[in-house]
Amino acid sequence: MKTIQLRRYELGEGTFDTFMTWWSTHLLPVRTEFGFDVEFSYVVPERNEIVWACSLDGDRDHFLEVEARYDASPGRSAAFAHLPAGVLLGKATDFVEDADPRSYGNRSA
Repeated sequence: MKTIQLRRYELGEGTFDTFMTWWSTHLLPVRTEFGFDVEFSYVVPERNEIVWACSLDGDRDHFLEVEARYDASPGRSAAFAHLPAGVLLGKATDFVEDADPRSYGNRSA
């Protein structure tokens, strides 16, 4: 079993390249140390938003336990010390589950 968390970040105008450099250089290595994987990442240019999903083997309770250790870690604190002000303006997170439309067969509208 794998738990997936959808993450949406609002970025400051014109900060996408700065964010991506910080994210890939500083933040993702720390998440990886804790066992998280990136499922996908997409940018929504019109809204200065990046949408990505991270996963961890195990159930939601396990995800939350590992995330709490990650949040309290010196590595995460160090990563955020490298994030310039005005880059990350807001975030939202939700757990998601598979909704493969192929599993629903042919349904008439």
